[in-house]
Parts: sequence; C-alpha cells; structure tokens
Amino acid sequence: MNIHPIETRSYEILNNLVDLSSFPPLSREIVSRIIHSTGDIALKDDIVSTEEAVESGIRAIKNKCAIVVDSMMVKASITKYESSCFISSAKPNESGYPTRSAQGMLLGLKQFPKNVIIVVGTAPTALDAALDVVERGECESALIIGMAVGFVGAQEAKERLRKLTKVNSISNSSSRGGAAMAGAAMNAILRLSEKRT
Repeated sequence: MNIHPIETRSYEILNNLVDLSSFPPLSREIVSRIIHSTGDIALKDDIVSTEEAVESGIRAIKNKCAIVVDSMMVKASITKYESSCFISSAKPNESGYPTRSAQGMLLGLKQFPKNVIIVVGTAPTALDAALDVVERGECESALIIGMAVGFVGAQEAKERLRKLTKVNSISNSSSRGGAAMAGAAMNAILRLSEKRT
C-alpha cells in the first residue's frame, strides 16, 4: 500500500496535536482517519466507536459485503470499494418517508438485505429509515456508520442508532457529521481490511 508523503506528514502533525492513546487500536484508526480527513481535532471527543464494530466491518468487507450509502457525496468519498446509492431512483413520500435520501436507503436495503454495511453521512431521515428496517428484522447489517449532519434530527437519529443493540455502529454524538466524516470511517475500515491476511 503506497501512502503519499503529504498523508504521512499530515499524520505526523496530527499525532503531535492530539493524544489518541485512550482509544483501543482499531477505534484509534477510525478516529485518526476522521480527524485527518476533516482537520478537526475536536472530533476526538465526538466519535463513538468500539473494537467490535470495527471488527464487524472488517469481516463484512472480507466477505465481499455490499455498502449502501445515503448520498452521492458519501459514495464519492469511499475509495477502493464499490458502494451503492439509490437516491436517483427515489421518490419522496413513498412508504411515508419525506426525503429522497430516506426512500433511497429503503430501496438499497431492499436490494441488499444481508451482508451490508450502511453508511449515512448526510441525511438524518436516511439513518432513521435504515434503523426502521433493521428494527423490523428486514435487514441484517454488519455495521452502520451513522454520521448524519444538521440541526434537525441528526443527534436524535444517532442516539437512536447507539441504543440499537442488535447492530454494530460507529457514530458521533454532536450535530456535526457529513460525507467526509462518514467516508473517512469507511475508508479506515477498508484500509484495516487490506492489512488482514
């Protein structure tokens, strides 16, 4: 795996700015990648990750899982692995969901109900839709990365995700989020999976 000198230098600076030693090894990779991708060291206290969640994501990648995302921005942020976004096929208000992101998520999970990683970096409604499907037992997700952004429903959807014990998750607790954060978390898992033999 070739790492660009700029990335190497960026991590050197990051490691001098913030101490991530309190995180266990796999979660430390997730947090450092998110901080590296956003330039925001305050995210150290915002990210919620467990070793079990990261391991579940790595296993899913090794098992050639599908990745379903909520927006084209999130899809574009995930490198070296194919992901699927169904927002262009979505019609809002179908199935009672008010946004194309939510409807697109429903379409995606209908197509990929098993061995799937769900990545939400934009719409709280998409995260809520995914959680509804999981709670109804219609989807067996290996991992949900929930980093929906905004002041309306984002924190509540992510708190709901963390309370859902039947699925592994990586999230953040504030209103912050976005494609860069969600994609960074997924890319960290992809990189970790490359290191596994």
